[in-house]
Amino acid sequence: MMEAFGEGRRNLILGAAQDYEWDVLRPFVESLRATGYDGEIRFFVSGLSRETVGQLAARGVDVMRPSRARRRMAGHVFSPYNPRTTRLRWHAQPYLSRLVRLLVSVAPNRRDAAGWLVGFLGNIEVARYAWYYRYLKEHRDRYHSVMLSDVRDVVFLADPFSFDVGDAAWFFLENESLRLRDQTNNRGWLIGAYGEAAFEAIGDCPISCSGLTIGSADAMLGYLELMVDELAGLSRQFKGMDQGVHNHLLHNGLVPRAHVAPNAEGPVLTVGIMDGDEASKLLHDRRAVVKVVHQYDRHEAVATELASLLGTTL
Repeated sequence: MMEAFGEGRRNLILGAAQDYEWDVLRPFVESLRATGYDGEIRFFVSGLSRETVGQLAARGVDVMRPSRARRRMAGHVFSPYNPRTTRLRWHAQPYLSRLVRLLVSVAPNRRDAAGWLVGFLGNIEVARYAWYYRYLKEHRDRYHSVMLSDVRDVVFLADPFSFDVGDAAWFFLENESLRLRDQTNNRGWLIGAYGEAAFEAIGDCPISCSGLTIGSADAMLGYLELMVDELAGLSRQFKGMDQGVHNHLLHNGLVPRAHVAPNAEGPVLTVGIMDGDEASKLLHDRRAVVKVVHQYDRHEAVATELASLLGTTL
């Protein structure tokens, strides 16, 4: 007899942390634990001190160290897609990406090969999707709902799963007065990933933030499969490109069971590209129903109010 959907399963939060110390991760972890959340928290990490790992473990965060082509030597970090782009690196990236696509094309299981290569070679903003995919593919049956989250600029006001997640993949909008074409970064990420024509096709759509997505385990695995496929096929990596891919998939209708949550109505409040006064007002008006606040550190007034609500420093 098949188990009823979600019966006996836990919720899961997946995040990635690179070169952070405990003071950066503390607001995320401690505010989450203060909500009474009793599901799993799993961070994929590199460059964390032993003390920081110990602080995470003491608060019930499972730490995983994925294999990466990233080495620190003599104060310098060496990685295939170094985000500090030089002219040589910029012109070399497409050749490395072609090799990745070639290896994926001849692999017995193309998506699994893409997951390993993207996770091993990629910058953290890209590699994290591969790590999440590989983990969730193996352990999907353990979980009811899953949250993929940034960790540096997220705090919790309530259990992030304390709304009707259902069997959807929830995408959260940012400032709804802006379209993708109105915001310089989002425009650059999309054009850099897919070209001008693909950008124009969705340029009038709202901005969905890739830093935080919630859904059923099945829906999130489906989303991650798409992300891995797309990321393995792109010719370059640059900081923020995952948001271009995320919006490309959403607004082209490629994500099954996608549910779009307005910033002014949904369980997640993302304030980074809002005016500070508007962000403070939304937080004040919606703090009884918002579960998660994202990018709070962009506005001092928002950070101050959250610190007061949480009874701690941020």
